[in-house]
This record gives sequence, C-alpha cells and structure tokens, in this order.
Amino acid sequence: MALSPLSAAPCDLTVKSDSMAILGTARPPKALSLRPPLPRYMTQFRPGAAYFTYEIHDQRCKLGHLDLRWTDRLVPLAITLPGGNLQSILLTRTAGQPILEVVDRWGRRMSRTLSSPPAGITLWGGSGPLHATVNDPALASAPDIIVGSDGPKLYSFRQSSMWPPEWDATTHRFVESPGVYVH
Repeated sequence: MALSPLSAAPCDLTVKSDSMAILGTARPPKALSLRPPLPRYMTQFRPGAAYFTYEIHDQRCKLGHLDLRWTDRLVPLAITLPGGNLQSILLTRTAGQPILEVVDRWGRRMSRTLSSPPAGITLWGGSGPLHATVNDPALASAPDIIVGSDGPKLYSFRQSSMWPPEWDATTHRFVESPGVYVH
C-alpha cells in the first residue's frame, strides 16, 4: 500500500505518542521514509538514537520494529514498555561494567552484568506482539528478554527450538503472552 503524505499523518501522531511512552521524550521523530512497504522514523535522545518502523493495518499504524542505539554510554538507556509482561528495561554502566536491569509487570526484577557494552535494545514484531532483544556484539546470537516463572530472564533462541511460555502470576501457570514486547 503506497503512503501519501496525507495517509502518513496518523503514523506521525502514533510515533510521537510511542516516543513519549517508550523513551519519555516528546521530541518529534523525523520521517526517514514514507514510501512502501513501511513508514520509518528516527529521533535522537540523550543515550543515542531510536529508529521506528511501522506497519499499516486497517488504516492504522502499528509499531513493528524499534531499534534503540546506545551510543552515549555515560547516559543510561531507559525504556518503559506500556502493556505486556515487561514493564521496563534499563542499560547502565557501573564501575565500567554494563548492567542490564529488567522489571516485569508484577514488579519482579532481573539484573545482569553483561560481558561487553551492548549496542542497544531492539524491539520487533510482525503479525504478533513485539519482542525484546539485547544487541550484544560479543555474542553470536543476541539474547531475548522474556518473562519466566521466576520473573524476567535472558533466553538465547536457537534454530528449531521452541519459545518457552511465560508465567502468568494471575493464573499461576504458563500461558502465551497476552501483551506486547515479550515472546
């Protein structure tokens, strides 16, 4: 579906809203491309840059991919995730070591020291909910952030392996994720 400047206007409002909700900044993202197949936007924020890609479904814009680059490692990279099983992701440095902190929707926390400073965080989706992964150049495959029975954890997906279901604290059993930003 070709996008004209008029039909891209709803994406402009959506990306501004997403930027405020996820990054905490109302700085208006700039359109990089409004041509098919996907509208793309970019914004600078204190820790680096954010690249938003949208999909058009039923005349509405849906965030399909968000690449967050952590270029200024003196500034923490903080992400708030509205909805879904993950609440927030934070990348910081303490005594030169990169630290990943994740909080799930029930307030359970995970904190991990990473082997090297990651390039950032990527959220991507498609027809289903968005997924979160850590872009760590020292690792062959980037670990995904999921919610398990004990709370948030890192999970390295291997080809032909199944994703583990998430723990739902309300039903006290493993179920498919009801929300976004998590496998």
